Amino acid sequence: MICFTEKALRDIKNHGYREAPKEACGILAGAPGTKAVSRIFPCANVDDNPLSAYTIEPEELLRRITEIEDSHELELIGFYHSHPFSAPMPSTVDVERATWDGFCYAIYSLTEDEVRCWRWNEAEGRFTEEDVRIM
Repeated sequence: MICFTEKALRDIKNHGYREAPKEACGILAGAPGTKAVSRIFPCANVDDNPLSAYTIEPEELLRRITEIEDSHELELIGFYHSHPFSAPMPSTVDVERATWDGFCYAIYSLTEDEVRCWRWNEAEGRFTEEDVRIM
């Protein structure tokens, strides 16, 4: 199960709407050992086709993860992106590009106003859905 504070969830939704019709993307962080997302780190989507895919620029990704790790109050929980025109289910592109084994990938659908979370399993090459709870 992945938990979100109301503020973190609201921030993901707002980021999705600000970036539409492009996919918004960013990083999920929370208190170490909790699987509770309390903070998001919005990132620029630098993908060549931002209407249907997302890419976080590698230097920005490294900088943000370093910031999270250096804080000692947060840990990396996963990533998020929006689907402006589709359900909050991993797309074929999402599956092809997933690389962070065991981490959460949250998807916010603007059309359905819903966030669903998926954990990437590298060995199986697929996502498994996780329950979402708001705290």
